[in-house]
Amino acid sequence: MSKTSWRMILLVVFLAMSVCPAPGQILTVDPEADPLPVHKVRHLGTTLSGTSGLITIPTPDFQDERKVSATYKGGLTKRDVTFNNTRYRTTKAEHFTGAAWNVKENLELSVLNLRYDRSSSPNLPGLNYYEDATTFGLKYSAHNNEQDLCMGVSFAPMDALEMNRADLFQIEHLRNVYLTVSEEIASSCYGYLSLKDCFTDKQKVDLGRGQIVEMSPKQFLVSGVGLEYCWNESVSLFCEGKFSNYRDLFNEDATRFSLNAGLRFGFKNAQAEILGMSLDSDPFTYFGGSIGF
Repeated sequence: MSKTSWRMILLVVFLAMSVCPAPGQILTVDPEADPLPVHKVRHLGTTLSGTSGLITIPTPDFQDERKVSATYKGGLTKRDVTFNNTRYRTTKAEHFTGAAWNVKENLELSVLNLRYDRSSSPNLPGLNYYEDATTFGLKYSAHNNEQDLCMGVSFAPMDALEMNRADLFQIEHLRNVYLTVSEEIASSCYGYLSLKDCFTDKQKVDLGRGQIVEMSPKQFLVSGVGLEYCWNESVSLFCEGKFSNYRDLFNEDATRFSLNAGLRFGFKNAQAEILGMSLDSDPFTYFGGSIGF
């Protein structure tokens, strides 16, 4: 056989090997053209609004195993407020009980009930009562290249009396629309940017003894920056920095900053949590837990 024939045979074999992949080496996705979503550790934690997330920041969530989760948080807040040159010690006991259902991997429905009991010393009639409210939520999550995002709404039907009795910190968790963007910034460390538009009505609070407080905002913005570090599926540590543009019954500053932090630990489908709220000023603590199935 001539040298030319051998060259032709070798050329055909080379081309065939180039076109036909070897067994077990079939490439189905080009990672440069279509990057796969980064797997993130899934946690059971929920926000104070009832949807999955940190403390007040909802986070993108893609559940392919767990369909339903239930959660509880409870805590006691004590503050001093002054009306007509008299200082009052106010106490608020709060109980957040909720459940979330993943209709699809990236579509979540939630419901949350907030029960709270207020008291004051010396006794001020307008600050001594028991109340509750229920909010319903919807959250949609999506991938966007190296970032994930989620958007949603929480809404609690409230009449004028319920609206006046709730402070704006509670309104923030009960009536809002939001958008959160997240990205993995280091191994097992995730960052979050959130913007929340909360809506209420003009509030006129009768504290009794001729003392009336009026607050005019019909809506207000709350922005947040969150950071989460996940050791594994059993332990995560996170913190939030929040900025808001409203004043409430207990704080006359219109522009406010608050720092929150938390720790969740336990098992894949059952976790306990400790949440430190408003750590920069008048700190208080919530305790809670979640189960999923």
